Amino acid sequence: MKAIILLEDGCEFTGTAAGSQQDVICEFVFTTAMTGYVKLLTDPSYSGQGVVMTFPEIGNYGVYTQQAESGRPWLSCLVLRTLNAGSQDPRSDQPFLDWLQQYQIPVISQVDTRALTRHLRNHGSLRGKLIHLPDTAAGLTAARKAQHLAEIQAWQMPPQIPLVSITQNRQIAAAGSKAAAPVPAEPLTIAVIDYGAKESMLQALAHLNCTVCEFPHDVSASAVLACQPDGILLANGPGDPAVCTQEIKVIQTLLHDTRLPVMGICMGHQLLALALGLKTGKLPFGHRGGNHPVRRLADGKIFITAQNHGYVVLPEGLEQAGAAQISYESVQDHTIEGLTYTGLGRPVFSVQFHPEANPGPEDTAFIFEDFITQIKEEHK
Repeated sequence: MKAIILLEDGCEFTGTAAGSQQDVICEFVFTTAMTGYVKLLTDPSYSGQGVVMTFPEIGNYGVYTQQAESGRPWLSCLVLRTLNAGSQDPRSDQPFLDWLQQYQIPVISQVDTRALTRHLRNHGSLRGKLIHLPDTAAGLTAARKAQHLAEIQAWQMPPQIPLVSITQNRQIAAAGSKAAAPVPAEPLTIAVIDYGAKESMLQALAHLNCTVCEFPHDVSASAVLACQPDGILLANGPGDPAVCTQEIKVIQTLLHDTRLPVMGICMGHQLLALALGLKTGKLPFGHRGGNHPVRRLADGKIFITAQNHGYVVLPEGLEQAGAAQISYESVQDHTIEGLTYTGLGRPVFSVQFHPEANPGPEDTAFIFEDFITQIKEEHK
């Protein structure tokens, strides 16, 4: 079956349909990640998006489900140059296309992904619709195209965090230490508010000898404090952080009513900034991939990071927001990649990138260890 990606600006990209054959409207974005497609596609931060893979062939080693970052792939559709549908490593669990069909994820392959990526770079991430057509169809008629464009332009992405967050509290036991630095002899308790948390983020804490208490996105401040945490992690997640008004209020309460150390990652980084009076804005085409360089301002050192976000914290008003200081910046566009709030009387900091990587380099995995070290210092 033929398929067409119709973007809100009227541009069309044709290909071949595979997987689920339902039409979907979503935001089309691209990722420059070259490996780890199972980890990438199960990142809940892709919820509501059509993901364009810039690497030319995907699916060649099948699916290792133990590598998944959540219980399922969350993207709306997948756009590829070449789909390797049936091949798999003998050790893998199932072929790639079988896995996507299991979760009704539409796929369009044989797309000129280089041209599509350049279009999104030049014009920004765009709303669009994946449309399936019979093989006999020459393309969209003018009337059908106008109808589809009206649907696309009327569509607004609904809040995605309620779709991907857990609905019941979950606890993950401390799993001993894999860290180079010393960790607490007695497990610390870390409360994680799940806006779309990746499993490797939780495991990183567990392997630092921490008991992880994971809470849904709409948890109350009192419920978080009931687990008597030693620190709070605000996790990653999809969508526009500015619409998360209730989540921001809970963070404000936790900052006001406690002296607990707080760390934020990606969406958590943005929500923490909003809770402290800063503003966020949308990037033209986002940062998505496993090869994004960031600079640590303290010493100028460069780290290669994994990223997946479309919004950033804006620099205006840093001094008033808990005496915020920029700790990391993007080498490519100089946007804020990390903040440290020095005026709150306890450790409060956040990063825009993903220190747990998966997929991507582990250059910044030490940030989890830094968080635990700072909590230990608070206990002295």
